[in-house]
Amino acid sequence: MTYTVTVDFEKAKPTPSNPHARLNGLYVDLTGKAGKGALIDGWDPDVLDYTIRIGANDPGAYILPEAPSGVSVKAGDVTRAGYATTQYWTTRSADGQSRTYSVTVVRDHGTPTAEEAFTPGAAKDTDGQTPAASRDDTTLVSHGYLLDGEYHAVKATDYTIPEGGTFAYASKQGQIVQVSESKVRGMSWRYTLNILAPDGVTLANPAPAFTVTYLTRATHEAAITSIIVDGRAIDGFDPSKHEYTAQVDNIDHWTASADFDKSTGMGVTIHKDHDKATITATSADGLTKSTYTLKVSEKPLTLNRAGIDGATVEGLASTGADTASMISVVAVLLAAGVACLAAGLTRRLHRGKRDDAPSDDGTGVQDAE
Repeated sequence: MTYTVTVDFEKAKPTPSNPHARLNGLYVDLTGKAGKGALIDGWDPDVLDYTIRIGANDPGAYILPEAPSGVSVKAGDVTRAGYATTQYWTTRSADGQSRTYSVTVVRDHGTPTAEEAFTPGAAKDTDGQTPAASRDDTTLVSHGYLLDGEYHAVKATDYTIPEGGTFAYASKQGQIVQVSESKVRGMSWRYTLNILAPDGVTLANPAPAFTVTYLTRATHEAAITSIIVDGRAIDGFDPSKHEYTAQVDNIDHWTASADFDKSTGMGVTIHKDHDKATITATSADGLTKSTYTLKVSEKPLTLNRAGIDGATVEGLASTGADTASMISVVAVLLAAGVACLAAGLTRRLHRGKRDDAPSDDGTGVQDAE
């Protein structure tokens, strides 16, 4: 059985502010190679957010932002939820204007995540025999959930239901209750009960509504399986350890990513702040979070000071498993051969802030899974 999830995204509107920080283009290579591909569909320098869909077995999308002279580009935060990854880039002009561009890559997948596959059982009326206080009584006896055949009444209107449980309520004699349910987000569902009183005329106004979050083992999980810096996994990763260090070629231009079990439907966010990255994994039900911190320092005596801003977004994991890298980073040197050596040595001796660096310093990003 093939399970395909299709999400329609509203087309982003142009943002003409800070025009000096415009990109020349966002280029996409879908062959799995770190090269300059075709201009992204619908390109407009004043449209800041884009979405790409790729097939379940596609190698990934290498995304290369290209800026004019005098505009710097840095790969920024990354957010991931299931099979969708968003990579952000920040541009800055010489006069201080700034913009943030983003590309979201959505991968088709044959097996739904635990969150996508979950469907709650039908709501149950556990009573219907308690006498109504009057003919126009539209109040319930109670609401709650059924678990293993036992009804548990709950006073709160926003609550969790243990694994295996279903939303339930207790109506009164003569009432007619119509239940409307809708998915709010993740594992949260909203139930609206339209209650008709025994008189057949009076309706509950407003109709009582309840938001419940269903708990399951898989969708309550929030953990990563590895941290990747500039395309290399950190040695000795342990999910129970939450602080890490690493060395990079350029403290101003480096990337961080993380592997995690996508089958759960969890989300991962990576926030970079100069020499630090904070990685937060959030369970599909939104109730569990795990935070990891990464502190980086610059490698001593490194010839290549170009640094890395490129990454692979939604690329296939080499194992073909559902645990996949959010972003597999690809380095691009500023120059080749002797010119690169000379540039590296010069930067080591005279390097200052790289906010004015040209955009050909490896700002491409590739979609990684």
